[in-house]
Amino acid sequence: MSDAHRVLALKWRPAKFSDLVGQPHVVTTLTNALARGKIASAYLFAGPRGVGKTSCARILARGLNCEKGPGPEPCGECSMCREIMEGRSLDVIEIDAASTGRVEEMRDLREVVRFAPARARKKIFILDEAHMLSKAAANAILKTLEEPPPHVVFILATTDPLEIIPTIHSRCQRFDFHPLGPATIAGHLKRIAEAEGIKADEPAIALIVKKARGAMRDAQMLLEQAAAFAPGDVTVAEVRSLLGLVEREWVERFLEVLHARDVKGGLKLLDDLIEAGRGPEELLDEVQEELRDALMVRLGAQVAPMTADGFLATPERAGWFSEQELVALLACARGAIEELSSPRIGHPRVAAELAVARLMSREMALRWEDVEAELARVEAALKGKPAGASPAAASSSTPPAPSAPAGAGASISSLVRQWPQMIEKLKEIEPAALVYLKSARCTGARGTTLLLEVESHFQRQGLEGGEIKALVERALSSLAGYRIGIEVKPAAESSVHGAASSAAPSSVPSSAPPRAAQTALSPDWVDREPLVKAALDIFKARFIKVKPPQAAG
Repeated sequence: MSDAHRVLALKWRPAKFSDLVGQPHVVTTLTNALARGKIASAYLFAGPRGVGKTSCARILARGLNCEKGPGPEPCGECSMCREIMEGRSLDVIEIDAASTGRVEEMRDLREVVRFAPARARKKIFILDEAHMLSKAAANAILKTLEEPPPHVVFILATTDPLEIIPTIHSRCQRFDFHPLGPATIAGHLKRIAEAEGIKADEPAIALIVKKARGAMRDAQMLLEQAAAFAPGDVTVAEVRSLLGLVEREWVERFLEVLHARDVKGGLKLLDDLIEAGRGPEELLDEVQEELRDALMVRLGAQVAPMTADGFLATPERAGWFSEQELVALLACARGAIEELSSPRIGHPRVAAELAVARLMSREMALRWEDVEAELARVEAALKGKPAGASPAAASSSTPPAPSAPAGAGASISSLVRQWPQMIEKLKEIEPAALVYLKSARCTGARGTTLLLEVESHFQRQGLEGGEIKALVERALSSLAGYRIGIEVKPAAESSVHGAASSAAPSSVPSSAPPRAAQTALSPDWVDREPLVKAALDIFKARFIKVKPPQAAG
């Protein structure tokens, strides 16, 4: 077959160590070993696909058997080099363990190893996809690997070194082949394109490199495919069309509705996308890259962008999402992509719609500063003094005179009726007291003592006595203008809904989730864990997902 009809991945396969791209640590070690004549009996080449493992094995075989060698640079012209390059050497035997890895064949291999090379200096066995060997087959060649004849070299190549049994691992010199960087692949593709007369613009090359995900062979195949697909110059639009990727307009529209938190618009966009024959996972993948680039800019990280367009990098869009939002959105998008990519997913459209709904109605994690502030207020409450108050004021047994009393001079019955307004006022003057009164319902009074029904066991426990009760009574007295006491009892089963309808709307901040939503996913054990219930109340939190505990080691 002439060069004109050879695919680029074969035509540009490395023929010498100096041609091997992006693996300098491997090249340096092997060339030094060849130059000094210090060759191991077995090698393990580990790394992802398309990064040069098999090519390096063949170059090593030529370096050992070249008629002008052995040496670090095979000539490529002698009969031995040509036979190995063309795959017809009797002394360089390639075995695909994925299809030829049975124990009987490995036992046969032990017999073949005994025979001297037909023409070459070394008989070399290249075992590709070595992790596919069965355990019995791997054990069958252990003795040969441990004490091989001097004329034999084994080279095992694998994409999954963890599956290689340790007894084989320990008998090999291991070389880890790294995924190739985007700049390395792009530079090599440009050299190939120039040599082959392929005109491809920078964005097209960048998209090919991104889709190759560190594999040079994949990048070369995509470049050749794009050159055959495009009638003229290879552009990014043609590469996107070739790969079946969503058009940029979809990505930009999605980011716009994401910024607006438009759930209906997001679901309508997803429906249109699916009707147009595009995959939601591709859309989410590109959205994820845009969000990642925006986050890197926010963090001030000097890293290469993953997108060429930089939709969120423009001045008018740079402030669309906060740093906190970007982290939360990225986590949600990544989880959705993993779920949609799972072969076991039953209803991909439902999963995509759920992911879009979550992204649009995103819930932000609490900032640590907010957590610290809330904990400081709770700590002040537990110590029996208002947050920010002086020790003298906190220790005084006389309630402080309010600057603007909410109900000074009002009768106790009026205070019962105005309980929701009293609670609302506490948000401004004493947030620590509000923590313990959020689920309270005032059912009446006995003298100047307010009778409260409290649903939360944690809150009720705090209000029944001690410093917490004193703090709350001081706060209420400050609002009323005269000394107020409280008496607490559990909320009756039938009155819980009444409490929710009366006190809750005015006493719970608007940002807090509804009680039903807060407890919808609550497991049974929550009622037995006062600290967990306290955390839910203090931070106005709710359960998103409940995971079982991980089994110990």
